[in-house]
Amino acid sequence: MGNKMNFFKPLSRFYFSGGENIKKFITEELSRYSPNEKDSMIYATDNMILIGKIAGFLGDDKFAELANDFFSDDPLHSSIIWRIHILSWAIESCKNLEGDFIEFGCYDAKVAEFLINYNNIKNFKKSFYLYDAFENPPTTKGEKHSANLFSEVSDRLKKYDFVKIIPGLLPDTFKNNIPKKISFVHLDLNSADTELSLIKLFFERLVSGGIIILDDYGTMFYEEQYYKEKDFFSNLGYSVLELPTGGGMVIKR
Repeated sequence: MGNKMNFFKPLSRFYFSGGENIKKFITEELSRYSPNEKDSMIYATDNMILIGKIAGFLGDDKFAELANDFFSDDPLHSSIIWRIHILSWAIESCKNLEGDFIEFGCYDAKVAEFLINYNNIKNFKKSFYLYDAFENPPTTKGEKHSANLFSEVSDRLKKYDFVKIIPGLLPDTFKNNIPKKISFVHLDLNSADTELSLIKLFFERLVSGGIIILDDYGTMFYEEQYYKEKDFFSNLGYSVLELPTGGGMVIKR
């Protein structure tokens, strides 16, 4: 492999409620090793400790260069880089399908802009819809949620004419403007009822081969999403793939 610029090192970050003794133990044990380095045996972040995984996307030239540009000084997004890799893979898999892309819960849109650049979305002849409350989400409020966030995101993405940014509370902001065909959806709303309402609205318009990524599907303390979404898809004859990152994936037949 090449020099360090051809590698992205994730920040080790373990974030969960309680378990202070577990966090202390993990931190102390990992200090004896060198996790997340190039060729390291240990990948440790985003509440995962993986042994003996290649994690080749971290050394992909384009992925690493862009990740260093976008996330090197960003502890949150640096730590969830494997989730971002999954999103980039899903978008690449959907690029030749009919239908637009949607992200429900785009937050500061740094991940969306990374995907726009890494996957060359401007070449796909699709719209990329980004939804968020931006100011006061009804569930978890992030550090950047504020009265200024919508304008900051709009300014950041104004150079991409295929990006449509829709502020406000879901599902109401989606009901009256649903794309006729959809090929990729990322759901990260931390609300089982809201996510399920949206899935019911868009699932028939998701094209064959289209992919849904459910960000919190397999994460503890979001069990309501797990059981409700699992039951919904099971009733349609689908099985949700639970991912080690804490998410879930469904591919439309």
